[in-house]
Amino acid sequence: MTFTKTSKENLTQELVAKVLRYDATTGTLTWLTNLHSKRVIPNSRAGSLVSTTGYRNITLFGRNYLEHHLIWFIYYGVWPMAQLDHIDQVRDNNRINNL
Repeated sequence: MTFTKTSKENLTQELVAKVLRYDATTGTLTWLTNLHSKRVIPNSRAGSLVSTTGYRNITLFGRNYLEHHLIWFIYYGVWPMAQLDHIDQVRDNNRINNL
Protein backbone atom coordinates (compact mmCIF):
# COMPACT_ATOMS: atom_id res chain seq x y z
CA MET A 1 0.00 0.00 0.00
CA THR A 2 1.44 3.37 -1.00
CA PHE A 3 0.11 6.82 -0.35
CA THR A 4 0.62 10.06 -2.24
CA LYS A 5 -0.17 13.68 -1.54
CA THR A 6 -3.91 14.05 -1.26
CA SER A 7 -5.93 17.24 -1.34
CA LYS A 8 -8.59 17.94 1.26
CA GLU A 9 -11.26 17.53 -1.43
CA ASN A 10 -10.03 14.01 -2.24
CA LEU A 11 -9.61 12.84 1.34
CA THR A 12 -12.10 10.15 2.36
CA GLN A 13 -13.00 8.60 5.70
CA GLU A 14 -11.78 5.26 4.34
CA LEU A 15 -8.37 6.65 3.43
CA VAL A 16 -7.98 8.35 6.82
CA ALA A 17 -9.02 5.11 8.57
CA LYS A 18 -6.06 3.37 6.94
CA VAL A 19 -3.58 5.61 8.75
CA LEU A 20 -5.33 7.06 11.83
CA ARG A 21 -7.46 5.69 14.66
CA TYR A 22 -9.74 8.02 16.65
CA ASP A 23 -10.39 7.24 20.30
CA ALA A 24 -13.65 8.99 21.24
CA THR A 25 -13.00 8.37 24.95
CA THR A 26 -9.72 10.30 25.02
CA GLY A 27 -10.30 12.51 21.97
CA THR A 28 -6.95 11.54 20.46
CA LEU A 29 -5.74 10.32 17.09
CA THR A 30 -3.13 7.57 16.86
CA TRP A 31 -1.03 6.59 13.85
CA LEU A 32 -1.74 3.09 12.55
CA THR A 33 1.07 2.95 9.99
CA ASN A 34 4.06 4.89 8.71
CA LEU A 35 3.57 3.94 5.06
CA HIS A 36 2.60 7.49 4.13
CA SER A 37 5.46 9.11 6.09
CA LYS A 38 8.64 7.62 7.51
CA ARG A 39 8.61 10.32 10.23
CA VAL A 40 5.51 8.72 11.79
CA ILE A 41 5.82 6.21 14.62
CA PRO A 42 2.96 3.67 14.48
CA ASN A 43 0.86 3.50 17.68
CA SER A 44 1.99 6.98 18.75
CA ARG A 45 -0.24 10.01 19.15
CA ALA A 46 -0.62 11.84 15.88
CA GLY A 47 0.31 15.45 15.43
CA SER A 48 1.78 18.04 17.71
CA LEU A 49 0.65 20.86 19.95
CA VAL A 50 1.07 24.33 18.50
CA SER A 51 2.28 26.33 21.51
CA THR A 52 1.15 29.69 20.13
CA THR A 53 -2.49 28.63 19.61
CA GLY A 54 -3.06 25.66 21.94
CA TYR A 55 -4.51 23.62 19.07
CA ARG A 56 -3.07 20.33 17.83
CA ASN A 57 -1.91 20.10 14.21
CA ILE A 58 -1.53 16.97 12.08
CA THR A 59 0.25 16.66 8.74
CA LEU A 60 -1.53 14.07 6.64
CA PHE A 61 -0.73 13.27 3.00
CA GLY A 62 1.24 16.48 2.59
CA ARG A 63 -1.38 18.82 4.05
CA ASN A 64 -1.76 20.32 7.54
CA TYR A 65 -5.01 19.91 9.45
CA LEU A 66 -6.20 21.09 12.82
CA GLU A 67 -6.80 17.93 14.82
CA HIS A 68 -10.34 18.88 15.83
CA HIS A 69 -11.32 19.52 12.19
CA LEU A 70 -9.90 16.15 11.16
CA ILE A 71 -11.76 14.43 14.00
CA TRP A 72 -15.02 16.08 12.92
CA PHE A 73 -14.40 14.75 9.39
CA ILE A 74 -13.60 11.25 10.68
CA TYR A 75 -16.70 11.15 12.88
CA TYR A 76 -19.29 12.82 10.60
CA GLY A 77 -17.81 12.32 7.12
CA VAL A 78 -17.98 16.02 6.24
CA TRP A 79 -15.77 19.01 6.94
CA PRO A 80 -17.10 21.59 9.40
CA MET A 81 -19.19 24.18 7.55
CA ALA A 82 -18.71 26.92 10.14
CA GLN A 83 -16.23 27.76 12.86
CA LEU A 84 -15.56 24.71 15.00
CA ASP A 85 -14.30 25.14 18.51
CA HIS A 86 -14.30 23.53 21.90
CA ILE A 87 -17.25 23.80 24.30
CA ASP A 88 -15.00 23.80 27.38
CA GLN A 89 -12.51 26.20 25.70
CA VAL A 90 -9.68 23.64 26.14
CA ARG A 91 -8.24 23.63 22.63
CA ASP A 92 -6.68 20.18 22.77
CA ASN A 93 -9.72 18.43 24.31
CA ASN A 94 -10.92 16.86 21.07
CA ARG A 95 -13.61 14.51 22.35
CA ILE A 96 -16.42 14.64 19.83
CA ASN A 97 -18.94 15.71 22.50
CA ASN A 98 -16.73 18.75 23.21
CA LEU A 99 -16.69 20.01 19.62
